[in-house]
Amino acid sequence: MGAWENFEGGVWRPWGGFAAGIGSGRMGRLQRLLIAQLLLIVPLAACGPGTIPSFRSDNPAARNAAIVNAAEARDTTALPDLVRMLESEEPSTRLLAFEALRRLTGETLGYDCAADEPERRAAVLRWRAFVEGEGGRGG
Repeated sequence: MGAWENFEGGVWRPWGGFAAGIGSGRMGRLQRLLIAQLLLIVPLAACGPGTIPSFRSDNPAARNAAIVNAAEARDTTALPDLVRMLESEEPSTRLLAFEALRRLTGETLGYDCAADEPERRAAVLRWRAFVEGEGGRGG
């Protein structure tokens, strides 16, 4: 079943339910707003011509689609790219990358996509160390 054909109980669930798991637990107002934006904007942007999922794209929709694909496929080889996406200027990209990392590793490492840049930068350093260490090797 394709990512855009995923219906469950008559409700459209994009990306195999990945979006449904975003922000589970305590979810702040900013996270709810970002999720609402993602659920409206990303699918529409991805329907446009020429949107090819890629972590290296200049197009935020293409980067977000690459993040979702990695999470759906449980692709641990994408961990370094996901960590790099935590530094994005786009809040929606940071949120998706964080949730994908959390889903793939079971860790949060204190990252908060809505935190100030210095706090996010410190958490990104923790994520880099984690991915370069045992956590990034699937064990």
